[in-house]
Amino acid sequence: MESLKINADFVGSRIVYDLPSTVFSNITSLHLESLKGDDLAYVLEQATQLNHLTLNNVNDTNIKRVFEKYLNRLQSFMCDSSLPTQMAFPLDPYILSTFSVVLYQLSDLLVFIVHIPQLKHLKLYMFENFSVDEAERLRLLQMIKSTDMNMLSNIETFMFMSRINFTPWSIFVRLVRSMIRLRTLSFDYFIRSAPPPHNVHRYTEIDDDENWNSSAADYLSTVLQSLKELINISFRLSIHDCDEKPNESRCFIVSAKDESDIGEFARLSRCFPKIQRLIIQWPRSISPPQFQGIAQPLMHCGVFATCSTTSGGLFSRMLPFLPKLRVIELWGGIDQLTALATFQSSTLVRLNVFSWIDASIDFLDETYFPSLQFLFIFLFNEAASDEILRIERTIERSFTHLPNLISLHYYSFKTNYDFTHIIKPSQYSSFHNVHIENNRIIVWK
Repeated sequence: MESLKINADFVGSRIVYDLPSTVFSNITSLHLESLKGDDLAYVLEQATQLNHLTLNNVNDTNIKRVFEKYLNRLQSFMCDSSLPTQMAFPLDPYILSTFSVVLYQLSDLLVFIVHIPQLKHLKLYMFENFSVDEAERLRLLQMIKSTDMNMLSNIETFMFMSRINFTPWSIFVRLVRSMIRLRTLSFDYFIRSAPPPHNVHRYTEIDDDENWNSSAADYLSTVLQSLKELINISFRLSIHDCDEKPNESRCFIVSAKDESDIGEFARLSRCFPKIQRLIIQWPRSISPPQFQGIAQPLMHCGVFATCSTTSGGLFSRMLPFLPKLRVIELWGGIDQLTALATFQSSTLVRLNVFSWIDASIDFLDETYFPSLQFLFIFLFNEAASDEILRIERTIERSFTHLPNLISLHYYSFKTNYDFTHIIKPSQYSSFHNVHIENNRIIVWK
């Protein structure tokens, strides 16, 4: 046995003594939840080969014990608790390569900056009870400015999640800039209580005691251009709109003043030329400053997803800058499908659509999709009365007019029919395989 998960809330803590000690001696990865005091210590003492440890719902005293006695032999440590306070760190640095922890104060940043120099994968969380002391912020900022930041040069993956209405950007961007080997950056910023939408950008401005005064996304994009190995980026801002829909959060990666405006896509293409996967989520009322630059082709982007409010006109203007797309998700209606079909992409091999009407079937032709191999249709709305006829037409046209098509998947989650009783596999004997369930049909060669 190499890995083991124990949740004391379900099985009780006594189970650790009922298991043979030889079980723990062979463990290299442990996930422990709600294990307390001596029970936790017993497991960690027995697990002499342990390399990877995850702790959930463990108190501060036990976290401190892990840091002082066991962390020096681990390669990976993840927990949902804060760092221990008033702890004397060892003279020799930890050998951790993966570290995930909740930050409650800025001084916690010193732990991984100073004491874990070999980190490759870092995940940080900031929740509502995070506090920023201004004197502490300035002191830490000054230290980072004057410190040899090569201490973070080994980090390849950085995931940062903030659940507060303020973020110490001056600290954050300098940390990112020092990660010269960074390949994957994930930034998730969630505001629980937002002002009216037109004031949202005051939450994302940077004022770093220098010459910076721009949106967080703009400044981050400038910083990231110096990171030559960075290939995967996820930047999300989620906002509770207290004026319009109090219980709905909205997120966006690219935004625009007007749905016909390509300015924000141009900004993204200039700032992140190596992006591989692009998901567009347009807010309806949030408008960042206008970008006047010219878009450039995203030659590395192979996966693209629209959203329901992306207009067909805007989509058609973006497509020429996405010449290497292999997978597309269309969350909009017939105008998006029309724009894509008109573009006649020669590289597209998989298409996922979330809206399907009679007019959609007419685009199932080699002229529009010469290389399409996989077609997925997902329908979440109430089905039309003529759905069965539409399904039959879709299947027939797909395999007669798309010569490269390998499989067709049709899902109708709110259908009024049981497909197993209405559609018979024998109807499609010219195809190699047909699989039918209550609300799903799969046909493949």
